[in-house]
Amino acid sequence: MSFEQQVIYCFSQLSEYIYEDKNHLEESIKKACLNNPWFTAVECKSMLNQIANTYCNKDILSQWLKQYSPIKPKSKNVGLIAAGNIPLVAFHDILCIIASGNTCQLKLSEKDQVLYHWLHESLKLIDLEIAQKISIVEKLSNYDAVIATGSSSSSNLFQSYFKQVPHIIRSHRNAIAVLDGSEDEIDFVNIGKDIFQYYGLGCRNVSKIYVPFGYNFSNLIRTLDINFEHVNDHTKYKNNYDYNFAICIMNRPNFYQGNTLLLVENKSIASPIGILNFEYYNDLNDLCEKLAKNEIRIQCISAKKNLPNLNTVNFGNCQNPSLEDYADGINTMDFLLNL
Repeated sequence: MSFEQQVIYCFSQLSEYIYEDKNHLEESIKKACLNNPWFTAVECKSMLNQIANTYCNKDILSQWLKQYSPIKPKSKNVGLIAAGNIPLVAFHDILCIIASGNTCQLKLSEKDQVLYHWLHESLKLIDLEIAQKISIVEKLSNYDAVIATGSSSSSNLFQSYFKQVPHIIRSHRNAIAVLDGSEDEIDFVNIGKDIFQYYGLGCRNVSKIYVPFGYNFSNLIRTLDINFEHVNDHTKYKNNYDYNFAICIMNRPNFYQGNTLLLVENKSIASPIGILNFEYYNDLNDLCEKLAKNEIRIQCISAKKNLPNLNTVNFGNCQNPSLEDYADGINTMDFLLNL
């Protein structure tokens, strides 16, 4: 069995562990939710399904690794600092590190630890040799390269601290959506998925929409309120919504109130929890040129149709990246294979 075949077998078996709820997965999900109030069973299972259906799908894995074949195990030790904003957000990086033949020294966020330990213990049961390429540590040491994700401020610290070794340092980004006025109710539901999945905490969550001048928001707000009212059942989300509504009342920006979120006219791409920023545009081609110049701040762009000079995904697919949708547009596998 080649190394690629070993990786494909190991991780495709992991998908079976997820499908069949092996190794006390349901119990680990409950513990993960207790450890982090932002994590719910629905959101944890959503990420686990993404991992099982895409990242660990045998055929998809095989096709992905074929372009890098042959891969030989090497002795490079890659430090990985995981963010804790959404469940198992660093899984793609772990897979890339192992699949590239390197070893992974994993520093977890306090906000997301339980499911990583389940993952590691499950890999030990499937293929101990692969599992031993991952070590969960309190502090990185003796690393040859680093991959780290954090806020804008922490990413600057990472850049300075790890400047002596090859690194990928990611700061927080957001997704945006471009509407043209032809959207129907199905489109609005799919846009809602991009906004509300993981309660908007992911870098691939839509935090801002661009709409043509004169756009009528009423159908969008009505559809979101009907289909995503469950977000108001989450205490932390509702507290953020109420706080930001009070801020809007005091500062009086141009905004529209829905029951599930507030639409605020704002040029910023990033928005607080409970708020969806919006900005008007006159000409779609001019907007696309503007967005192309600001791609460094954008993780993902969703739209109903392909947009000129931009890589886009269909509404509803922001949180369903493929194996080749590398964060920040940096090919992680190329980086790791060239260490």
